[in-house]
Amino acid sequence: MFFPNPNALGIYTTLEEYFRMSSQAYIHRTELARVAIFVDAANVYKSTKRNYPAGHINYRKILAKLLGKRTLHSAQFFDVSLEDDSKNAFFEVMHNIGFQVITKPLKAHSGGVMKGNCDLDLAIAAVRTASRIDVAILVGGDGDYIPLVQYLHEQGVRVEGASFLRDTDLKLHAMFDSFVDFGSAECADIFTKRENRAS
Repeated sequence: MFFPNPNALGIYTTLEEYFRMSSQAYIHRTELARVAIFVDAANVYKSTKRNYPAGHINYRKILAKLLGKRTLHSAQFFDVSLEDDSKNAFFEVMHNIGFQVITKPLKAHSGGVMKGNCDLDLAIAAVRTASRIDVAILVGGDGDYIPLVQYLHEQGVRVEGASFLRDTDLKLHAMFDSFVDFGSAECADIFTKRENRAS
């Protein structure tokens, strides 16, 4: 019999709470599980560039692999926006695959460096979604998401991770209920050549 991990999910204050968490431990494996996927595009892009310089992640295959037979509640893709026709075309492809694309403009920082960070936007979206899902899948390995994972666990949400293990924060990785390593043999089919980034 499988029991929830009390270290990840917190101390059960009542017997009712314990059985509620136990039932969720089974639900996440079934078609009844409501799954929300949150993609930190910048984090995944940088990691893919280091680990697979010849191409890109195939997000159509990633969506299918992470979801399995479960029910998709939402899939959100967070990225910076650029005045770039090719990137706009890519966003359109992502939309057609099934992702809601949320963009944030680049901003000038000291020294003229242009930066864009969607971490906060992703975290806010996950918090707002927590009461309506059973499973949250975080695609990205940034340690800044540790407080978010803690919060989701406290709300009874199972949190799964997906990224390149070698680029994933160790503490964040330890908190995930399960993890898909893009660098593993089972993910060899998720990459595509540069000509077609999404599909």
